[in-house]
Amino acid sequence: FHAKEGREVKQYKAVLGPRNASYEVQGGRDQESVFYVEGLTFPDVSFTGLVSFHVTLLENSEKYPATPIFSDSVVFRVAPWIMTPNTLPPRKVYVCSISDSDDFVKDVKELAESRGYDALVEAIEKVHDESENPGVVADVCRLVRRTNDRDFVVAVSKLARESKNTDFVAAVKELAYKANCAVVVCEGEKNHGDRWIQDEMEIGYVQAPHKGFPVVFDSP
Repeated sequence: FHAKEGREVKQYKAVLGPRNASYEVQGGRDQESVFYVEGLTFPDVSFTGLVSFHVTLLENSEKYPATPIFSDSVVFRVAPWIMTPNTLPPRKVYVCSISDSDDFVKDVKELAESRGYDALVEAIEKVHDESENPGVVADVCRLVRRTNDRDFVVAVSKLARESKNTDFVAAVKELAYKANCAVVVCEGEKNHGDRWIQDEMEIGYVQAPHKGFPVVFDSP
């Protein structure tokens, strides 16, 4: 597209494409020409995603044919996702709230054994083996509440709070506040017990001459 009259979309003129292999630009020495490129399809088996453009500057003369005095080439890669650089100022921070379920289960079992809750210990072991990591703490707490042992329930609730990375999340929130950006806390049902969320989620964008929008890449 050639932005001949201005930078608004309605003023763009399609000058190159499947039906037009070349385009001649008329202008003076100090004139600036602005062009935009839009990919219509993403790479696949029949398209590598690479688009080449060749530019030749001609010297016009009334006596002689136009003579090439400069040429250059540029290659564009059509990409469905462009990763944002880590040098940009942060706009939103994601942090995982997790529980160390293994240590929590170990401490609760020891506490239950000291109180003679042998059946509860077996139930906790079964839950630990069958439950997804983010749900273990909640499942164990539900089993403990069934004992109606107030002191035991209070002690386990304290262990549950201590098993979370609460201090870390609070520190991240404080830093984010100083950086003037929002914070999103991903709880266990979303992070699946994985504290390294940056290994599975990358934020990028796609862009065309007339629009752009964010894209989140979620790897397995």
